[in-house]
Amino acid sequence: MSKIMRTFHPVGQGAFYSERHENFNVVYDCGTQYTKRADKGIKRTVETSFDKDEEIDILFISHFDFDHVGHISTLRDSVKKIKKVILPLLHDDIKILLSSFYNGLGATEIATLISNPQEFFGDETTIIEVELTENGESPIGENLESIDIDSLNGT
Repeated sequence: MSKIMRTFHPVGQGAFYSERHENFNVVYDCGTQYTKRADKGIKRTVETSFDKDEEIDILFISHFDFDHVGHISTLRDSVKKIKKVILPLLHDDIKILLSSFYNGLGATEIATLISNPQEFFGDETTIIEVELTENGESPIGENLESIDIDSLNGT
């Protein structure tokens, strides 16, 4: 049985959680409440959550509110590589709206994350976008195949 270590990282009002499955790292969101003044303590928390030579196997982005994505660029820059990113599929009109919003706040990296996630993470990262069903609900339990962690890790 493999050992799993779950961490709720102290980022204040926001979400940044990780799980370590022996040699497999999973991260759920990475943000904090938006303020004009950058919080150096929270940035340092993100920077030191993983070693520079570590890889994140999967990063899940639940949605694009600042308190869930505000420090993803810090996380990206603090690790060797992020292999896969799972994020909500956004239609072009929503991408334009959200990107314009974040550009207006001066959060240009988040605007790029939304408008072009492949550019934001780089060519070595696999981007997987998940679409909601027609009724607006997640398709959980509706003829979906389960995914084995070893298959995602390439082993």
